[in-house]
Amino acid sequence: MSVLALAWAWQQSLPATAKLILLALPTYADEEGYCQPELAVLASMCRCNESTVVHGMNQLIDQDLLEVRLAYNLRDEDHVLYSYRLKLAEDAISVANMGSGDNLPSIPETAAKTEEEA
Repeated sequence: MSVLALAWAWQQSLPATAKLILLALPTYADEEGYCQPELAVLASMCRCNESTVVHGMNQLIDQDLLEVRLAYNLRDEDHVLYSYRLKLAEDAISVANMGSGDNLPSIPETAAKTEEEA
């Protein structure tokens, strides 16, 4: 699972179904955003049918967030697999920099005093 891809996915502004699919893909993605989940698996995870997954993925492609490639199944020539790449390269840099703590909000002084008094 790519935590970086998941954080990146949360930052994207999308319709609900496309967002849910985009949040499911990092479960199978490596750190470079490559993954190969089957449509049936994504449909099960997102609690929708395969045609809804395809529609959502097309929205992700239109938004330039996802790239689709064919990957041939050597065991079963009739069963074509697809390979996906989450296109997070440039956006991921800003997400990775979030870990420094520089972008985190500070705790208001009143909240800090309340915690110290407890």
